[in-house]
Amino acid sequence: MPSALTRIGLWKMTANMLGETALGSVDDDSRIARLLRDEYDQARDAELRKHHWNFAVRRAALAADAEAPAFGWARAFTLPSDYIALLPLTEDGSAAAASLPYALEGGRLLSDAPAPLRIRYVARETREGMFDPLFADALAAMLALRIGHTITGKASYMDRANRIYERAVLEARLNDAIESPFLHAEPSEYEMVRYS
Repeated sequence: MPSALTRIGLWKMTANMLGETALGSVDDDSRIARLLRDEYDQARDAELRKHHWNFAVRRAALAADAEAPAFGWARAFTLPSDYIALLPLTEDGSAAAASLPYALEGGRLLSDAPAPLRIRYVARETREGMFDPLFADALAAMLALRIGHTITGKASYMDRANRIYERAVLEARLNDAIESPFLHAEPSEYEMVRYS
């Protein structure tokens, strides 16, 4: 799903939402470019964490760390360096499997599960060309919300950016529900006895 979206393209979307003139490059010395440079990485990571965007979901099989937790859990697993958010932890890493108890502490996942621990997680995707179009809309709008008052001082631009943001996130959730396969859960022992 790669696209031609670039960082400057995304920043131009933000500038347009605020009624500002387009930017030439991410290195511009304009006020808006400086603010976008300051806010961009944090806003991107926050938006990735808020929703399990399919384009940023990754899988990993984690080896157990040599040093186990001091107490409470049998093993510790260092999270991937691009980790943003964990999807539900399950026995085999699939969304349909039984959930596993765990804790997240200090960049490590603590669990009693055996190694390798299969996880699904939201990664820090830094290549704008890989962004889902709705994520790009949401991120551009969130950037407009973060810097809009400083740039324009006008509530109308903030309201517009907020509407774009809310619509993009809602549409993304709807698309995610459509694109994610239906997960059939196996019946429990109780259900098998009750309905047989």
